[in-house]
Amino acid sequence: MQPNDINPNTNPDMTPSNPNPQEVPQPFPASTPSPPTVPGQEVATPGSVVTPGTVIQGGFEPAAPAGPANGVNQVPPVQPAWQQPPLNPAAGQSGPVIGGVDPYAPISPQPGRGRRSLKPFLVALIAILVIGGGAAFAYVGIILPNKPINVLKESFINSLQQQQVSTDGTVQGGQASGSGIDYKVGFKTAADTNTKAADAQLNLSVSGITFPVEARLVNQNLYVKVGDLSTIANLLDTFLPGSGSMAQSFNSILANKWIVFDSTLLDESGTAKCLLNTSWSLSNSDLSLVESQYAKDPFVTIQSTSSDTVNGQAAEKFDINIDNSKFNSFGNGLRSLSVAKNLSKCSGALNISKSSSSSQGQTPLTVWVDKGTKRIVKVAAQTTAQEAKKSNLSGSVTVTLSYGNVSIKAPANATPALQALSQIENTPSGSSLLNMLGSGSSTTGSTP
Repeated sequence: MQPNDINPNTNPDMTPSNPNPQEVPQPFPASTPSPPTVPGQEVATPGSVVTPGTVIQGGFEPAAPAGPANGVNQVPPVQPAWQQPPLNPAAGQSGPVIGGVDPYAPISPQPGRGRRSLKPFLVALIAILVIGGGAAFAYVGIILPNKPINVLKESFINSLQQQQVSTDGTVQGGQASGSGIDYKVGFKTAADTNTKAADAQLNLSVSGITFPVEARLVNQNLYVKVGDLSTIANLLDTFLPGSGSMAQSFNSILANKWIVFDSTLLDESGTAKCLLNTSWSLSNSDLSLVESQYAKDPFVTIQSTSSDTVNGQAAEKFDINIDNSKFNSFGNGLRSLSVAKNLSKCSGALNISKSSSSSQGQTPLTVWVDKGTKRIVKVAAQTTAQEAKKSNLSGSVTVTLSYGNVSIKAPANATPALQALSQIENTPSGSSLLNMLGSGSSTTGSTP
C-alpha cells in the first residue's frame, strides 16, 4: 500500500475515524430489507430527521423525532407493511395514502350499486303502526267514550242500574199572567229495589197553605201519614164544597198519625199484590233494549256543556233539547221492558198501551253528570216562553239525585187502616163520607 493510498481520516489500525459523528448515519440492520419506493412518496432514509405527520413508506409514522443518541439523530428501522401489525379502522387507525386512496379505508357503496337497506322503510312502518294504533286506541278508548252524547247516554244507563236511589226536588208553577193560584211541591223520595222498600215525602204549598203527606212501603206493608187537615179545610171547600167540615171532623183521627195497610189487607187487592211481587230492577236485556231503542229514536240534542258542581262534587252540565215526537216513539218502544210487561199483567187498568201523542217541538232540559261516577246527579226543566204564552201556565222542576245509603224503616205505633176507618165511620160526617166513596157498608165490629 502506497502512502498516498492511506486515508487521512483513518487510524493507523485502518479503522475509519469519526471526527463528525452527525455526518455518519447508522446503517440499516443487515436483516432488514430496504423499503420499496413509490413515486411521489417520501422515504425515510438513514440519518434523515422525521417529524410527526410525515408519511413513511410502509405505514410507519413516528410520534416524535428520534432523540439524539451520542449526538446523532437516530431513525428507527422502518418495517415493511407485511411485517407490521394489522390496522384497526374502528379505532381510528388508517393506512398510508397511496395515490390519494387509503387502502385501509372502508369501501362505501356507489350510488345505484348493491342492495338498498330496508331499515328506513321498517322504521317508517313501525312509526306508522305505533302512531296509528295509538291514535285509534285513544279514539276508541278515550275520545269516543268521552264525547258529550256518549257520556250522557252512559250516565243514564249507569243511573238505571243503581239499586238504591234518593231524590230531593221541587215542582212549582202557576198562571203565567201572575194571577190565580200558585203552587209549590217539595218532595223527597228513596227506593231500594233489592228489598222493595220505598219512601215518599210531599210538602204541598198552595196560596200560602202547607200540607205534608208521607208514604212508606216496608216489608209489603204500606204506611201513610197526612198533616194537619184543619189547615186545608177552607182550601178543600173551594174545590169540593162541604169537604172542609169533614176534614175538620177527621182531623183528630188522621192528622200527623201513621196509618198502616198491612200485607194481608193489600193481598185482598189482586192489583196491589201483583205490583208488590213485581221485580223493580232492570235486567241486562232491559238495558240493552233501552240502548237500542234510543239508537232508533235519538231524542236528545246537546246545546252546550260546561263544568259545574253538585253537592260539592265536580259535575258536567249538559243543556239539551228533547225532541217530543222522538221521545214519544222512544217511550212506545219501551213497552217490551220486563217491568212494563209485569205491570200489564197485574191489571187491565194498568195495561200500558201505545201512546198516540202528537206532541211536537222541543223541550229544554238541563242535566248534571257526576264526573267521577258518570251518573246523573241533577235534572232541571222549565216551561218555555212560547209554552207559557200558549197555555198561560208556567212551571219548573228541579231534582237532585244521590245513590246508596238508603235506609227505610217501618214507623212505630202505626194505627191499622181498618181501625182508623171504623173511627171515621163513627164521626158525624163519617157515614156521608163513606156513601160518597161508595162504601155502602159498615165496618164497625170488624176491626181487629
